[in-house]
Amino acid sequence: MAVLEMTEKVLEMTENKERQREIISYLINENLPFADRKVLQKELNDLMNTNTEEKMRTWMKKEARAIVGNRNWENMNIIEFVKLRHAGLTQSEIADFFNVSKSKMDNFVAIRENRSYYRKNFVYDLHRIARENWTDK
Repeated sequence: MAVLEMTEKVLEMTENKERQREIISYLINENLPFADRKVLQKELNDLMNTNTEEKMRTWMKKEARAIVGNRNWENMNIIEFVKLRHAGLTQSEIADFFNVSKSKMDNFVAIRENRSYYRKNFVYDLHRIARENWTDK
């Protein structure tokens, strides 16, 4: 089942890239009216954003898998949570990765021992730099 989903995503991405190339070839044409050019440019931007979002999801899953391995949310500890945040993942992305609600994750961080460790060890600048490095790629 998972292989089928991956195959469908690869085909979708391939079709996306083909359509992007097709639109670029139309945009290069100098005889294209402004209204058509504007519509094609918007479609191209949408396709590129979709591609970037898919790459971001793939990157997020790889980063999370590298840090926590095959652990589930119940076996998660605050040290790994801080490492995920330093890797550039947002709390929402971490919640999505583990299929838990954001409030459940917030409760995990709010536990007294976890909260004090998080406050002492989480450096927002590391998180911000990791996010910026991704957007520069």
